[in-house]
Amino acid sequence: MQEEGRVAWGALFTIHGACARPRDILFSVRLQPKLTLGILAASAVPLALAGFTSARLSERALRERILGDHEKLAKNAAEGVARFFDGILDSLSVYPQLRDLETASPEVTTGVLRLAYRSHDEIAIVALLSEDGTPVVPPVYLSHQEDARALGRLSIVTEDDRSAFLGRIPKEQAQKSGKGMGQVVMAGSPSEPRCAVAVAFRGSRGRYLLSADVSLQALHRELGEISRGGTEVVLVPTAEGEARLRETREALSVLAPAGQTGLGVVVTQPSHVAFEHVRTLRQRTMYWLGVAILVAAAYGIVLARSMSRRIANLAAGTKALAKGRWESKVTAEGNDEVTALAHAFNHMADELSRATSEIKEQNEEITRWNQELEKRVQAKTRELERAQELLLRSKSLSQIGTMGAGIAHEINNPLTGVLG
Repeated sequence: MQEEGRVAWGALFTIHGACARPRDILFSVRLQPKLTLGILAASAVPLALAGFTSARLSERALRERILGDHEKLAKNAAEGVARFFDGILDSLSVYPQLRDLETASPEVTTGVLRLAYRSHDEIAIVALLSEDGTPVVPPVYLSHQEDARALGRLSIVTEDDRSAFLGRIPKEQAQKSGKGMGQVVMAGSPSEPRCAVAVAFRGSRGRYLLSADVSLQALHRELGEISRGGTEVVLVPTAEGEARLRETREALSVLAPAGQTGLGVVVTQPSHVAFEHVRTLRQRTMYWLGVAILVAAAYGIVLARSMSRRIANLAAGTKALAKGRWESKVTAEGNDEVTALAHAFNHMADELSRATSEIKEQNEEITRWNQELEKRVQAKTRELERAQELLLRSKSLSQIGTMGAGIAHEINNPLTGVLG
């Protein structure tokens, strides 16, 4: 019976091995590393996906919000720049209406230019030009530091600055549209950004230009004051601003044209400043991901070792049963499925041991019956042999009697004749 049990368990393992062959590649890893990796994947992967997805969504939402705020800031600043230049151009357009500058004396014309010069602190030079670009009277400006300080101006104008200004006046643009703005350049002492503007008006003798060299230092200072949190607000020509948007990829930039001035306000914020909170979120995600991996690894190793040890115990018990050691038992600790399986295994071992004992008893009883039957058969055989021997003897005696009767008959006939 033990040999039959070994054959049955061997057949069972053979069938299981044949069924598992197609999955050998997938399930070739041992249970302990498989459980550890499974727990790590189950804990770390969702956390990583959730963290980085949240960071990506936050970055996208933050980008849209920042760009929206930058666009509003750029538009408001651009409107302020446009109003600044419109105010200066409108102010310059008023002075030709005060007096007929064409027929006025040079002193009166110079006085009007001085009024225009003092109308805005940002005006550095004022000039009245004829249609061919020749100054009607000398331009008005401050060339001495004392005069500039008396009027609260920050910079003075040199002869070179004056000559350069006369060359920067947008004559064609002003003659065509009535108003004109030149390019922003660095001029003055100390150097500061300036832009030449001009308004055209018609007199009885031809067209004239009232032009001013406008300092953008205060405008830049105001834009710098609204720059905060790493956000830079600068005033640039529109073409330069568009080029900056194309070239700047590591920053969030928005350009808003300042009306018809040819200038634009660029609001720029470096990406590392804009997405500092997102970077912090990613760092915290990485930190907690590392913590989760460590905790999951520790828990997975402990659980995997426990499960591996208990399953190895079951496997050892199964091998013992396969070898016919029915008294083999496995340790059943805990209150989980593996413990239930261990209890079931022990119950199966008990049942197998009981069945084996019963079969052994039955075998012994059958052996005793065989022995008793054999004795009875032998006794009956001996009785049959004796009966057969008696039968043979009786048959022999019968034949002797028959032969004696025949002989007597044969003798009796002649005797009868003799007697007769």
